[in-house]
Amino acid sequence: MLTGKELGDALADAIRKKGVSKAEVARHFGVTPPSVQDWIKYGRISKIHLQTLLTYFSDVVGPEHWGFNPSTRSPVHGIEAWSDTDYYEAVSIYNEQLERTGDPDKASKVASEIMLSLKRERESTTETPHRHQMTPLEAWDDATPLHSDDIELPFFKEVCLSAGDGCTHAVEVGDRKLRFARSTLKAAGVDIESAICATATGNSMEDIIHDGTTIGIDRARTQIKDGKIYAIDHDGMLRVKYVYRLPGGGLRLRSHNSDEYQDEVYTGADAAKIKILGWVFWWSTIATW
Repeated sequence: MLTGKELGDALADAIRKKGVSKAEVARHFGVTPPSVQDWIKYGRISKIHLQTLLTYFSDVVGPEHWGFNPSTRSPVHGIEAWSDTDYYEAVSIYNEQLERTGDPDKASKVASEIMLSLKRERESTTETPHRHQMTPLEAWDDATPLHSDDIELPFFKEVCLSAGDGCTHAVEVGDRKLRFARSTLKAAGVDIESAICATATGNSMEDIIHDGTTIGIDRARTQIKDGKIYAIDHDGMLRVKYVYRLPGGGLRLRSHNSDEYQDEVYTGADAAKIKILGWVFWWSTIATW
């Protein structure tokens, strides 16, 4: 799949060909118009919107417009016979892993493991041939025994990681836990022993990380890979930002909500005040009634 400026240009071209406004696109995807503008500007679109992207613009552009070519051999082993949707998702994961690792074989292996895990999860929740059947949620609490693939990560409710102007409360009181599939975290490259969950505040990372969102942080991943989201300690202020390296040891901090928050550039002694606490590998938001 295309990335960066190429993806942004492809989206702008598809919008023009379809003859719709950015506001109409935003309504269809369930996001805000500034988010669509960010997609075009930065070429970053969440994988959760991938299938909608392909189907919404399918009347004016084909998969090749987005850099997909199902007629060629997939770089992800074992998915050649899967549906086009799975192919597109797998290649997107592969490209993301390739950017992270620089190793095609490792990227293919990780993408394959993630896709197989997702496929098993989908099959396990499909009790009838109807693809979109709703199944009951399985309630659990601290007393519920762990399944064989379950793992609990500590949830530090008192840690306030700001996705806005900042928060300085950093008392780690692990009084709750969240459950994840061990295989999913392992396939994503998360160091399970170093992973925790916390709460982000502020609106600078909307529309992906909202105020009050629970996030997962891998504290073993402190090496900066440009464009990844990190939890940082900025001179005593805990924040969540995209982080980019600059020549001479400088850093650029970028917010997803670029309409309200401009890029921040730090060099020299100011950059030294920024400590990477860990890679933000997961986030989840529940809407309130």
